[in-house]
Amino acid sequence: MYHSYFGLSGHPFKLTPDTSFFFEEGQRKAILNALIYALKIGDGIIKLTGEVGSGKTFLSRILEKEMPKNFEFIFLLNPNMPPENVLSAIARDLGLAIPRVTDKLQVLDALQAHLLKLHANNRQVVVVIDEAQSMPSETLEEVRLLSNLETESHKLLQIVLIGQPELDEHLNRHNIRQIKERITHNLYLPSLNRSEIHRYIDYRLRCAGYKGAPIFSKISTGLIALYSRGLLRRINILADKALLVAFSKESRSVTIADTYKSVTDSYARHPNQQLFRKALLLSGVIFMIAFASQIQWDSVKQTLMNPGHPSISTTLANPVPSTTLDKIPVSDSSQSDRTLPEYIFQDRLSQTYTWIKQSTQSGYSIQLLQTYTNETKAVRDFVAKIIPHSLLENIFIFPVQSKEKTLWSIFYGQFNNYQEASAALEQLDSDLKKNRPFIVSQNNIRALYQQEEL
Repeated sequence: MYHSYFGLSGHPFKLTPDTSFFFEEGQRKAILNALIYALKIGDGIIKLTGEVGSGKTFLSRILEKEMPKNFEFIFLLNPNMPPENVLSAIARDLGLAIPRVTDKLQVLDALQAHLLKLHANNRQVVVVIDEAQSMPSETLEEVRLLSNLETESHKLLQIVLIGQPELDEHLNRHNIRQIKERITHNLYLPSLNRSEIHRYIDYRLRCAGYKGAPIFSKISTGLIALYSRGLLRRINILADKALLVAFSKESRSVTIADTYKSVTDSYARHPNQQLFRKALLLSGVIFMIAFASQIQWDSVKQTLMNPGHPSISTTLANPVPSTTLDKIPVSDSSQSDRTLPEYIFQDRLSQTYTWIKQSTQSGYSIQLLQTYTNETKAVRDFVAKIIPHSLLENIFIFPVQSKEKTLWSIFYGQFNNYQEASAALEQLDSDLKKNRPFIVSQNNIRALYQQEEL
């Protein structure tokens, strides 16, 4: 409807996968390269997880397109099937004439013979199982047995398991522990952060033929970031509706009011409509205040998205500032005289690099400190003086270089959910609480520092 008005040649925010709209940021390109590499070297089982609507299925379609032509892909889009059907489903997708009632061993023999023939012709088969968290344990075990089909040096069949984070819980079950041991790559597809969402929306518009100045302002895409939680499907829905609102007003740009309208329309079926609209209005106002004052984004986001967490008024009234290291209050004089050996400090820096740069774990951590200083010794002395020995193994220290001073951030712990992190926050020593620590998501930490380094 609004395509010609904005000079578009196609729909910029359609929900069906279109590989020409592939957005490489938000670790998408890196994860795609990891998948391509794993398949090319012949690894057996690869796992990719991500939240609902994060773009996992879309990435699998890109993967098929980017792989060499000798790779043949089979997509099992209905994983909730009994184990006796999975072999037949794969065989039929490969073009084998398998009767409806056939002995499992016969199907397996026919499948292996066909795969050997394909291998002799330099062809490789990849089975992609989408929504794998819904696959019964018995069927997953059948999939593991398929990974045994191999020659002396090559897998005849490679498997990509794609699912929501619940897939990890599913694979932790004792009765299917063997398949978990066969997984050679564990990849996690994160949500987009706020700046990535701004670029993503503009990128989609230009892929659809738009050639003018940016239609969405940063504050508009920031509100989309808040309510989409960085998930591509939600971003597309909200951006599409915001464009429609702007079109209905004959406006050439999307304002914060247009975006707010798209959000209210998207959540129009909320069971308590009056309460929801009040909460939505409040969070929208809070977002604009937070955006304008540039206070800690994670703190505001966690408050808005987790009912029952520390009050919004407290978060806004007491933004977490950078701490001055020489003014840290310490009540325990014996601890204030401690020193931290250099090798321990370097170990925590090394462990932090692994945690932020290489880990794909999703969860939460507690930010204890953020400060600008070029004095590494001052940071080390702070850790020695304020952090108990019992916590040191779970402390992460991350420096980000800037032109004038280094931004140091110190985090504590890796928690599976917000409740665990909240309980740990309550148990912190009073000295640590004086610096007003707060909970942040590990995905946001990784995204933030990857962006800071660019």
